[in-house]
Amino acid sequence: NDRSVRVISSDAEDGSHVSGSYPSKQKCKLDSSSLHEDHEEDENAEIGVPLQSHANSPEILSLHLSLDNEIKNHKLISDHAFKLGLKQLNPYNSLAELFDNKFLFYNFMLAEGFKQAKTCYLEKNCSETDIYGILDDFSASGLDSFLIKPCSGTESIDQYSFKLKEFSVKLDSILEKITMIQSYDSVIIQEKLEFKEEYKIVFLYDNVFSAKALSEKILDVCSQLLSAFKDYACFKSEGTAYKHASSSEIMPDVFSIDLLELAGGNLVILEANARPAGIFKCVEYFYDLGGF
Repeated sequence: NDRSVRVISSDAEDGSHVSGSYPSKQKCKLDSSSLHEDHEEDENAEIGVPLQSHANSPEILSLHLSLDNEIKNHKLISDHAFKLGLKQLNPYNSLAELFDNKFLFYNFMLAEGFKQAKTCYLEKNCSETDIYGILDDFSASGLDSFLIKPCSGTESIDQYSFKLKEFSVKLDSILEKITMIQSYDSVIIQEKLEFKEEYKIVFLYDNVFSAKALSEKILDVCSQLLSAFKDYACFKSEGTAYKHASSSEIMPDVFSIDLLELAGGNLVILEANARPAGIFKCVEYFYDLGGF
């Protein structure tokens, strides 16, 4: 029961579709070699989907927003969810921990064979010596930079970047950031990846949305990701193993991924999100059209 996926991209220069110009939804297999050719001209286009008007909720869903606008968009929709009595607009409670916990997601991706940035979880009671040892290991691995960020959530809030060659002289600042984050969340230290392209890809039922053209290689990674979510449930709480589940229990109909293309051509899945904020509105839009 392989899931075939429609790929939808935008040809509008301003990144939005006007009424009556929504692209046709011809069904394609994810690994179709024609998909890249078909969307070659859309390489730099961004997508915005016009939505039905709702009080106190965004009317435009953009899949490639600046961070400030993305945070604003999430807040608007979360506020709308609160008024509707919904918790984070999240119908995928079984996946919430996996998607919200960056370290669990990192381990899940590694277990499934995906390339990931080197990542380390800091225990709350870790000592200054422990942190120094972790950073020394990162430096010995030949890495250039690292990030300190909260373990949970999907936004780049309270994320700090440091050069590894400077960590010994900036240890006080590093410890200060770690202590600040630990006041409300666990902390991860992660390799900072140098990339040449970033893709935000949204899976909506049998459709794949992207702000940019997707190569055959990227579509193959998307196909592998779909297979991973169809076959396995979330990591157990200790994050060391996962339990088997049926496709209906694990496979979300709506989720998004952020994917980085590195300079050497490797693809790294940076993040996934099954807490559909703007995506929820996109679903509502499709139902308003009478689809699905």
